[in-house]
Amino acid sequence: MLALRLPPDLSPAVQRLVVWTALGCVLVRVAGGWRLERAASMRGTRGPAPKTIQDRTAQEAIRHGARVGAPEDLFGSAA
Repeated sequence: MLALRLPPDLSPAVQRLVVWTALGCVLVRVAGGWRLERAASMRGTRGPAPKTIQDRTAQEAIRHGARVGAPEDLFGSAA
């Protein structure tokens, strides 16, 4: 079971990012903002956030525990 305690004043966008990263996704820095990269266990599913995420939204999510990672294909490991 996933147990998260988020402040009630967080925006829905920040809440979604924190939840997706708790499920295994990671925030990845890209040109022009951030993107949410799916966890390896989610390969067959549609991505959680197809659009670029604004910097201020990503930074707020990071302050509340969202995970940050490197792009999966950084060293050619993507399928």
